[in-house]
Amino acid sequence: NADILLTDDFFETVLAIHKKLLKNYLIVGQRTDVDVDEELKFNKGWKKDFKRKYGYFFKLHPPAGSDYFAFPKLQYSLDNMYEFYIGRPGWDNGMIHDALKKKHSLVNLNQPSSVYHLNHDYSHKTLPDHFILEKKEIAQNVSCIPSSSVDLFTLTACNFFYKNNKLYRNFAMGDMAKHVMITKALGHYGLKNYLFIK
Repeated sequence: NADILLTDDFFETVLAIHKKLLKNYLIVGQRTDVDVDEELKFNKGWKKDFKRKYGYFFKLHPPAGSDYFAFPKLQYSLDNMYEFYIGRPGWDNGMIHDALKKKHSLVNLNQPSSVYHLNHDYSHKTLPDHFILEKKEIAQNVSCIPSSSVDLFTLTACNFFYKNNKLYRNFAMGDMAKHVMITKALGHYGLKNYLFIK
């Protein structure tokens, strides 16, 4: 999305994952939210200055929102892609569901310090018909997912996560049915599903 700021670390990590997987993967991950009240100058050492000035205000975004996706060139085309409203609510759920359905490697980048979301208001949503339009967009973006399962397809659904230059499988082991079952069970007992198996 246009409100996302990416660092060199992000691109280096994406390339490292690409070298390991080569094809049939989708990289997603959490972001760090931050308030920025000035124009940023991307000179040498900007990242260090950025962290020094705004680091105190960094806040990790919950795993329910994914603002970026990385995948191999030509992986998606008109004949193998849902008709998503890009960047609108629900498209991240749809992309995650689609990757699991196609049995792609769905990788949680697990590196929010390389992806920053610049907080902003929503004054552009003041039009009277905006709510109606957004409901239509959401309905389209999640139409590929069973209605009772939409909330399951967030970052917690990833069948891989990346840490310390290595890829690990998570508890769902790439099995979408198992992910749904375990997520519902953990939710029933009030537990968070961050249990990983290498």
